[in-house]
Amino acid sequence: RAITRNLNSEELLLLTFNNSMVKGKQLVNAEVIVPYKGFELYDMEGRNIPYQIEKVEEIKASSIGIWSSMGNFSSTVNKIKFSFYVDFPFNFGYLIHKIVKKENMAIEVQDKDRISIDEKDHIIENKFFKIKIYENGTLDILDKQSNKFYKDLNVIEDCGDEGDTYNYSPVKDDEVITSLSIDKGEMELLEKGPIKAVYKVKYDMKVPYKLDGNKRSEKKIDMPIETFITIYSHIKRVDIRTIIYNKAYNHRVRALFGTGIRTDHSFAETQFGVIKRENKLDDSRWEIDKWSEKPLPIYYQQKFVDINDGNHGLAILNRGIPEYEVYERDENIVAITLIRGIGDMGKKDLAIRPGRASGVEMKCPEAQCMGVNILEYSIVPHLGDIDAAKISEEAFKYVYEPYSVQNILEIERIQ
Repeated sequence: RAITRNLNSEELLLLTFNNSMVKGKQLVNAEVIVPYKGFELYDMEGRNIPYQIEKVEEIKASSIGIWSSMGNFSSTVNKIKFSFYVDFPFNFGYLIHKIVKKENMAIEVQDKDRISIDEKDHIIENKFFKIKIYENGTLDILDKQSNKFYKDLNVIEDCGDEGDTYNYSPVKDDEVITSLSIDKGEMELLEKGPIKAVYKVKYDMKVPYKLDGNKRSEKKIDMPIETFITIYSHIKRVDIRTIIYNKAYNHRVRALFGTGIRTDHSFAETQFGVIKRENKLDDSRWEIDKWSEKPLPIYYQQKFVDINDGNHGLAILNRGIPEYEVYERDENIVAITLIRGIGDMGKKDLAIRPGRASGVEMKCPEAQCMGVNILEYSIVPHLGDIDAAKISEEAFKYVYEPYSVQNILEIERIQ
């Protein structure tokens, strides 16, 4: 904000900073406060920039900030949330756009790459993908670049968890439940515009309520789930925002992604690079040699995990979801842990760690993750390996979105 105010311009300007430090096209989610509801957006070369309004909220001018609350401002202004694309020619810095008052809400643009939607069959298509969305929140993707079809993406899986805050531990005779069993949900097209389209899918999963001893209870409870699926006209990824209303105890919730690939390893970002990991660990002697724990191929990630065979692959980006595993079935399935709801910090006699507790034995009921849990992740089908597909750069662009600030905030100047 200090940088924007030092521009000393009487025009209303929007500065957009490149937080990802990656060149190229990126999505901007911006917010401006203005005394009107419609505007045009221009770059500094005078080009008209298409945008998409998401929300217009009328607020009191006195509520904008501390400085305005001390003034005698009785008027109202509009807080407008909107999105548009920028194409950063540099890794670090900012771009400037002008905001000019206009009566209509948005610009009608003729774009050959516009998103098309079949609302009857719930099919969304852009220049990168053709996507089929189902009532259980899953989706199928045809990647037009590779002509590869990905099926059963974003399957929600629920299983029991008898572990503690240190370790997952399976439940005896567990009943694993997935959203593939859901045959009825509510679907709604929330947004459709020149920048993006957003679908909302809402359904309930019935899951065991808690543990009875070392087994899951026969009593089941509804776990409401809302999934928001976003596709863009000019960005090759599918963003997902999943809201889970957790009402159950001692369980693990994951999102599963079929890759259509058979390989024995995965790639994931770590603190200082990318690591290649085996999908399975040799646990054949852990009981014979009395190891303290059974080794599990549950791994840590930072911003992404990727499965590829060198020709094509599937990357799952995330915002703050640190755990994954790869299931080896007819195809490799990437499993991203969304919730681990457990009530103990340290616990003795786990199935994967008999005897000792992992640490201090203490109840921690807040670790059950009850209530609203919001998870954000993104699907990126690609050609080649992670370097050829620049997956690290895509992950940085997803996690570190551009940040926009308007230069004029004083009420006297924007009225």
